[in-house]
Amino acid sequence: MKTRARIVLAVVTVACGGAGIAACILADPPPLPLIPAVTAPQILTQAVSPPLNQLITNAPGQSLTFSVPVETDPNQSLEWRVLVDVDPNVAPLGGGLALRGIEDGGVLATGPDASTVVVVPVDFTLTSQLDFSQCHVITVVVAYSFVPGLAGTPFDPPGGSFATWRYQPVEDCNYFDAAPPLDASALGDGADE
Repeated sequence: MKTRARIVLAVVTVACGGAGIAACILADPPPLPLIPAVTAPQILTQAVSPPLNQLITNAPGQSLTFSVPVETDPNQSLEWRVLVDVDPNVAPLGGGLALRGIEDGGVLATGPDASTVVVVPVDFTLTSQLDFSQCHVITVVVAYSFVPGLAGTPFDPPGGSFATWRYQPVEDCNYFDAAPPLDASALGDGADE
């Protein structure tokens, strides 16, 4: 009798265990957390200094200082490049790079709210990179990363943003054969000069 009870107990255990496995296989998995898409960093063009719509006509102390606030994801590293005399309408092929920098967002601010954005100041000064007696076009490009070998070309997606100034110490300047500056707002790059 004890043997029969053991056999029944073993059959019931196997049957219940099998039902438990089937229930695990048939159960829906928990929903995946929503991870927002990473958006490109955006230069706050209305707050840059000097203003984008103003010609720069002199360089006090043989230097030009720029302040560029950038709206960015605090959990991403922000890279920036300063290009001199590179046509913003054409992808630069490595030339014209004057300065570069990285703001390590992962160290600056890491928060549980992935939708948070912060404004990071990108400040730079040009001195020996320019001949202050000549006209120049100065462009800053911000992105989370750049295409290797293309100094001012952000990886896409998510892309990047740029701002351009014109330094004109003399009356007659030829900026890229008088090509108008690129309005990248239609491309979603955030430049709205």
